[in-house]
Amino acid sequence: MTASWSDAVRSLAERIGGTPLAGALRVGALPAGTAARTYRYRCADGVLHVDATEANAASVALHHYLQTACARQVCWDSPLPLDLPLALPDAAERTSRARSTDSYYLNFCTFSYTTAYWGWERWEREIDWMALHGITMPLAATGHEAVLLRVYVELGLTDEEARAFIGGPGYLPFHFMGCVENFGRTLPTSWLEPHRVLGASIIEREREFGMRPVLPGFTGHVPAQLDLGMTTTRDWAGITTHALDPSEPAFADITRRIIAAQRELFGTDSLYAVDPFIEMPPDSFGPDELNRYSGQLFAALRSADPRARWILQSWPFTFNADYWTKERVDAFLDGVPDDGMTVLDLFAEHTPAWTREGGLRGKPWQWCLLHNFGGVTPMFGNLDGLAAGVEAAFSSPDPPVGVGLTMEGAGTNPVVYELATALAWGPVGNVGEWLRGFVARRYEADLPDAQSAWEILRETVYHQSDARPARSALQQIPTPAGPREAAPPEYDPIRIRQAGRLLLQAARATGVLDGPMGSDLIAVTTVLAGHSINRICAAVAAAYDDRDRDRFEGAARMLLLAFNDLDSILASRPEWRFGSFRDHALAWAMAPADRSILLDNSRRIVTMWDYTPFDQLTDYAARIWSGMVDNYYWPRWSIWLDELRKSLDSGADVDPDRLRSRLADRAEQFIRVEYAARRPPADLEAELIRLAARYGETSL
Repeated sequence: MTASWSDAVRSLAERIGGTPLAGALRVGALPAGTAARTYRYRCADGVLHVDATEANAASVALHHYLQTACARQVCWDSPLPLDLPLALPDAAERTSRARSTDSYYLNFCTFSYTTAYWGWERWEREIDWMALHGITMPLAATGHEAVLLRVYVELGLTDEEARAFIGGPGYLPFHFMGCVENFGRTLPTSWLEPHRVLGASIIEREREFGMRPVLPGFTGHVPAQLDLGMTTTRDWAGITTHALDPSEPAFADITRRIIAAQRELFGTDSLYAVDPFIEMPPDSFGPDELNRYSGQLFAALRSADPRARWILQSWPFTFNADYWTKERVDAFLDGVPDDGMTVLDLFAEHTPAWTREGGLRGKPWQWCLLHNFGGVTPMFGNLDGLAAGVEAAFSSPDPPVGVGLTMEGAGTNPVVYELATALAWGPVGNVGEWLRGFVARRYEADLPDAQSAWEILRETVYHQSDARPARSALQQIPTPAGPREAAPPEYDPIRIRQAGRLLLQAARATGVLDGPMGSDLIAVTTVLAGHSINRICAAVAAAYDDRDRDRFEGAARMLLLAFNDLDSILASRPEWRFGSFRDHALAWAMAPADRSILLDNSRRIVTMWDYTPFDQLTDYAARIWSGMVDNYYWPRWSIWLDELRKSLDSGADVDPDRLRSRLADRAEQFIRVEYAARRPPADLEAELIRLAARYGETSL
């Protein structure tokens, strides 16, 4: 049966596998009445037949065939088009149906930490990844600033006042959530129309694959200078914002204006993400007030769109657990009918809300993987725990309607997200066996050394119980004391060295040190470098305590050399360079003033974050990137060493205020000053071997 969406799937096949794959693909629709999210495929005589209930399921079928018959898969970092056989291998007929109704994707924060400066080419690849992995409900926040600008001007702000209130391009999602205002400089005029067009293109392509984009709703966040009714101030990370209560007539009016503008600019699937209390609990509200609040907010949504469904993140219930007692959570959720809300259990892999007493009050909910805070880069996760957590949820009396990915940053640790999306369709069985298939597909060869390396990684960096990866001294702000002793990891670093050596042997066997293999080798190296830097910092501190100048200077030289060596390795790959992120930002500059704003935002968000030195969000993202290691982290540890030297010379203690002041000045210098990119090593393998000789047991 012909499918209206078949062209979308064939175009996807051509983008990921080239013209031969697209030419060999026959796409059709399953009969009416077939359960949603079902596919059937078979391949014979070089022709792949895919029938499905919608484009999304057909895309998953295509990807499943590539994984099982061709030993290929599309990860975030897979080289495309895939290297496929000239003739597609035969495959017996397979029918499958997703066990989940939907799969949510993205987090508001992702639109700052990862996608802020993407253009269409990068978004097109991401949407292809989403389709291949069965995403049905992506958050769509690109271009939302055009909606807000229109509404704020309608309400009485000038264009310039509205753009100032919305703030800088790198911080837009935090404005959408109501966390910041007049922050990150003023939104450039030149940013608006290109991103409105980009946002519309993203949503159009997502709908071609049968996805239903989730649009930002109205949280109550308003400009203080407008007389709109009773507002309250809220504090988020030391930043004050203003919120309108849903009982005010203006609340429903603004909701209507926003949804009308969205409908005109982007269309709507009647799904709206609204999080009025994200990390900002209303301390004066008891259960009755919370019930009233959610009910009135939902009534405003339904008055603007009779089909509206509220998509709510459960994050406040766990982040502010002392405030969000069972009574308060129950009252807030009970204010909305079950058919009007879907709850995203945002941090289900670590602190699930669905297991709390009272659960989620019968609301449809999705088990969501948060995992990544701020787009941090270390190898980190818990593969066995992830699989166990999803299976426990689906075995419960109130199973989820979906498995979602709500990471704050995307692009790192692809193994974690490949496993999570597989679990949305059904159990994977033995995680070790699943991992062996993943590794073979990732490197496009079954390499025994690589398999052994990943079994070690599964038992170490991918078997951690902490909510976030431990930070080495590299990513910490120096204090007069050090750090004296970094927190020990949950695993033996020597085993990571073994994994790295096995990966390097696998790379030598294939003669390939680029692609995913090269990226994974660098990821392992960053883990080992963190342990080396911890060890060297401890040696510096011990020599300082003993007032042994010779030992101190020797350890100090080794510390700064370790930073330089790490930066050199990172420079070998564009995904490990700060310059790649910065250059994507600067590509949107249409005027000198735009360049200044974009440079500030792209550098500040991954370093100081705020404009107050060493506020609580400083180094929240803490990327281990070339360009940051040598120009941001290296200088501050050099300042620390200099202050220790002065102390050794004078006999006086290190002045903490002077140290902090110097560190703050140097951080701002990183944000303001252009730096030349480091030249990557000509021979990555030789560089890795050289470092192995230098750092001994905690290197490759």
